[in-house]
Amino acid sequence: MKVIKRIWRISVGVLLLGLLVVLLVINGRLYSALEFEKMGYPKDLYDQLGYLRERQAEGADDAMQGLFPEGYVFYNALYGLAWANLLSAEPKDTDRYREGLAALEEAYRRTSSREAQGQFSSLQSLHLGAYYNGWNAYLLGSKLAVTPEAQRDSAEIEVFIDYCQQIAQAKEAYPAPYLTSYPDRAWPGDNVVCMAALALHDRLFKPSYGPLLRQWKEEMMTTADSAGMLPFLWIESQPEWSQVARGSAQSLVCSFLPEIDTAWAAQQYDLFKTHFVGTRFGLPAVYEYRKGAYGLGDVDSGPLLFGVGPSATLVAQRAAWVNGDTTLALQLSRNIEAFGLVSHTDAGKRYLYGHLPIADAFIAWAQSAYRTPAVTLSSSYARSFHLRSFLLAVVLCGLFWWRRIWKWLRGMRGKERY
Repeated sequence: MKVIKRIWRISVGVLLLGLLVVLLVINGRLYSALEFEKMGYPKDLYDQLGYLRERQAEGADDAMQGLFPEGYVFYNALYGLAWANLLSAEPKDTDRYREGLAALEEAYRRTSSREAQGQFSSLQSLHLGAYYNGWNAYLLGSKLAVTPEAQRDSAEIEVFIDYCQQIAQAKEAYPAPYLTSYPDRAWPGDNVVCMAALALHDRLFKPSYGPLLRQWKEEMMTTADSAGMLPFLWIESQPEWSQVARGSAQSLVCSFLPEIDTAWAAQQYDLFKTHFVGTRFGLPAVYEYRKGAYGLGDVDSGPLLFGVGPSATLVAQRAAWVNGDTTLALQLSRNIEAFGLVSHTDAGKRYLYGHLPIADAFIAWAQSAYRTPAVTLSSSYARSFHLRSFLLAVVLCGLFWWRRIWKWLRGMRGKERY
């Protein structure tokens, strides 16, 4: 019996020690600030892309398709767009630029392949839907944007222009406010990506879609929920919006709106911060559902932890940065470094020990928008979390040593009587 008790105490002690070490590591990693290359982008970004490239070669995009309805396209689109953001700051005569352009080419080849198209169906509003057309067009346009004008492939230019024309024609002909991504289902976030592709067209070539973008904005604003944000989902067969805004979708919307309409973007970002950004355990957090509301996690949000959405948090980094909220962007990046189970392999940097490559793709895409910040975080950034961690450590130790503490207290009381 004594042996069993001793084994039990040793096991509990090892578990307690492990928890204390985890607490210490998390608190320390909250100060793992991003470092930046001389070109301005984060130093770790290239390592992240190296890891994503290896996983792509191993079939990570196929694996993600088995988990998410758009996993194959999403993985490759985010990977390619992260490269495009990096190349926008990279000199055009470097090996890294040539490597990135080849990676962009491969990413687009995959998103435009029959395998990718086979995941979507022909819809009344737009062939293959708003999601596929929006992300594929935006990826191709981003590739053209970082390619010197004299070196752009004329066939790719024609394909990009055709994508934009199809989106615009579908919008002009379709009576509902949103183009559908699946039968009878439309996601406003997908439509915002379509709008961003048209806005990108007008920056690269002769402006053609300004009036349509303004009209589209007015229609989309008429569907806003009670807080003034775009709904997460629009069901075509229902006369009004079907679901209020959610953090995962609103963070994506706010990531693209600055490219379309800066005033509208600022208004939507302010609403996003008001309703979805708060704190958990003393650290900044992004909720999947509005403050005070409750909901379950799903394939779009990921598993929720005390209401905090992993998808919303990853994308909110980018939303904060492109909307000029540098402080929140850096805070969220530190949270991800602290809780993201970071590790390094020969291929590069990964999160969650490589178990969910789509998360790596989202992080790389979000952080690829970063450039050397003009601000630094206050030393009090995580003070509240440190205090909570210390109190938790005291409680854990107290639970383990409560017998000895009790005996010590009884002994002290006995001495006082004496």
